[in-house]
Amino acid sequence: MQKEGKVSYETLYRILRVIDFLEGIKGEIDYKSLDHVRKILEGEEVEEKRKFERMEGAEEFLENLIMKLGVIEIRLQDEEKEEALRELRLLKNQLIKIFEEIQYIDLEKVLKGFGTMIKVDAERRRKKVEVVLDVGGVRIEREDANSLKNILVHLVRNAVAHGIESPEDRKRAGKREVGRITIKSWMEGDRIHVIVEDDGKGMDMKEIEKKMKELGIKGRPEDAIFSPGFTTSETADEVSGRGMGLYAVKEFVDQKGGEIFLTNRPGKGVSFHFYFPIKRILKKVLILRRKGAIFGLNLEDVEATIKRDERVRDFLMEEKRVYEVVDIGEGDFNYLVLTKFKEAIAVDEILGQKMGYIVETAKDGVEGLNKAFSFVPDVFILDVIIPGIRGFQLCRLLRKLEAFEKSGILIMTASNEPFSKFWAAKSGADYFISKDKNGEDILKEIAEILSNLDFRSDPEKLPKDIVDTNLDIPEILDHLFLQETLKSEIMSLVEYINDEDYVGWRITDLVLQVTHSEIVGVMIVGVDAGRIYVASDGKYGICTEDLKKLLISHMERPHYPKRWYIKNTTSHLDTSIPEDLVWDFFLIKSQKEELGILGVLSRSLDRIEKESLKTITESLTAFVKLLNLVSSYRSMAEYDELTLLRNYRSFMDRLMSTFNSYKKKKTFLSLAIMDIDDFKRVNDSYGHPVGNEVLKEISRIMRNVFDEDKNVIARYGGEEFSVLMEDTDSSDTLKRCETFRKAVEEYDWHEIAEGLRITISIGITGTDLKPYRTAMEMVKDADKALYIAKRLGKNRVELYRKGRT
Repeated sequence: MQKEGKVSYETLYRILRVIDFLEGIKGEIDYKSLDHVRKILEGEEVEEKRKFERMEGAEEFLENLIMKLGVIEIRLQDEEKEEALRELRLLKNQLIKIFEEIQYIDLEKVLKGFGTMIKVDAERRRKKVEVVLDVGGVRIEREDANSLKNILVHLVRNAVAHGIESPEDRKRAGKREVGRITIKSWMEGDRIHVIVEDDGKGMDMKEIEKKMKELGIKGRPEDAIFSPGFTTSETADEVSGRGMGLYAVKEFVDQKGGEIFLTNRPGKGVSFHFYFPIKRILKKVLILRRKGAIFGLNLEDVEATIKRDERVRDFLMEEKRVYEVVDIGEGDFNYLVLTKFKEAIAVDEILGQKMGYIVETAKDGVEGLNKAFSFVPDVFILDVIIPGIRGFQLCRLLRKLEAFEKSGILIMTASNEPFSKFWAAKSGADYFISKDKNGEDILKEIAEILSNLDFRSDPEKLPKDIVDTNLDIPEILDHLFLQETLKSEIMSLVEYINDEDYVGWRITDLVLQVTHSEIVGVMIVGVDAGRIYVASDGKYGICTEDLKKLLISHMERPHYPKRWYIKNTTSHLDTSIPEDLVWDFFLIKSQKEELGILGVLSRSLDRIEKESLKTITESLTAFVKLLNLVSSYRSMAEYDELTLLRNYRSFMDRLMSTFNSYKKKKTFLSLAIMDIDDFKRVNDSYGHPVGNEVLKEISRIMRNVFDEDKNVIARYGGEEFSVLMEDTDSSDTLKRCETFRKAVEEYDWHEIAEGLRITISIGITGTDLKPYRTAMEMVKDADKALYIAKRLGKNRVELYRKGRT
């Protein structure tokens, strides 16, 4: 390279020779080939003997080479040598791939022959097992490869030994004779996810809980299985369904800074899901400049660096200080833009050494935005005033894109500029740097900021339709307008937070409007209750229970509330869904907390539809948290703490409103009031704790018999319960109540207390029996019918009849 900052034709010739050499290589690159590349670029004779003894040397050489090429690329842009620039970029991309190949390896290669090994192991145990690998495209560091393989071998062999049943047992259980173990892996940002799942017998959680008590292990059974003192040979087979040493799996994941989760499906198998962060290959920084170009300063030797370049020294002597610092990159050495310069300046001695960043520059906001999508930098350094768009405006645009949510954005400001640090902060920037300091102080401040934080962009999350080098800003604004509109729609629901039916309808209707979907299901999960809202375009429907199971099965860490509220407007439609319709699922989550899930049935969602649904679910996060909080407070006022059924006040409110609605619709309405027979004797003989267990079991049986989605069930008071049934006449109510009475009578109450027997008496009335004027009239008549049931011997169901007492 020439010291005046120009790119020599000799350098370009060397680069083209390297490209030809790399294209001619057959098979994997080796250290000898890398040494040949180095010799070409440095002008050495090919015959000179020098080898890389260690991999670390090869990695350092490649990293330095890539950084050098970045500097040459910047100069070529200034000199407008388009063909050479194209060849240079090609070379840089090739070298980055080589660098990745040295440090990283395909997980698919690591697991080559894995299935055969497990199959042989299974045959030795007289079992039949197939292993399905779904790990395409996942690359891991070579130093982690063997450890991860050992972990997977451990999990899979445990599944074969202790999870997968024999062919005979599987056949008796109605399963395929050949057991299946699936290994899935994918990348999500900086994380690698791995799932090992089998279709075996699962784990016996009751036995695990029993063993936990013996060993004094506290917490959840799903966590205890990883305890060193738990997974021992004496407990493995009969208790965990797994072999020894699962703690080693967790230990590996913990050391990598990840997490592991166990999902047990009794009779259907076990799933282990773990993830941990991996290193990124190279970091990148984008600099937006105004007038100047790149200039390098060594932070540890600023004075010596300045003296080495006459033009820099003369400038500093004339100006006395470094004015107008616009941008800076980060690494062991830093890039700096000085707006006083009119031509490009580069210090070869500095830029030729190892740096932590690949640097791109842009002369204005439009070019910067285009490079943001093509280069995808981890750090942006912006001046407040940039041609085409102001720095803080560009910052706001970037922050609205998911790919740049975790990017570093630094804005350079000066006290005499129209936009102060207030606006810089409001734009979403991570830091603002005052330019009213000397250059050395600015360098140190920025270096300290960037060295303490790990900024990352995620190219995988870039909207595919806006990754275009000819993109203009209005296109991006259109894209972001859609996102802002959807977020605004969701937040407008706060006004109606007390009307959950309306909220559910608005959410499902919004999804139907922005997609070509057939069915939309939204599940919101709270501590005390779960809610499911279902809507469709009017053609197809789905069974409530089927949708509930489907949504829960696609959650990563499902939670099962005891109480559910479901509003399904599609159950009356055609439920025979064509095979060309598929489900897509979008989690509603806040960090590790899963708040719900959105399911959409369609022929195929396009990219814009998927992005819209992702925006909706992300916007729902804060709203759902608020909804759950309000619901929790409402539950405390409306629901009985012991049975989790509605309390008397809540039931009466629903009765009054439903009765008023009935008078307008002229439909049937039935009311049943129930009383546990001789409940005082239960409390006196067995104690109140047993009495409480009886009340809880009665409420559970009620939920099984009476559909809580269609009927209102409540703890009416003490040992009394009530059911309000809409669109149901008294004869149908009588049949349902008789089913409930028998279920109570036939339940094995000995599980709660030896010798315990429980029966219940029920009184019923309905609008088909008498033209009621008020809801309280119905309550009085149902009470009369209950009194008759008690008088006639208890443990019976009686309809209200006028004149009977």
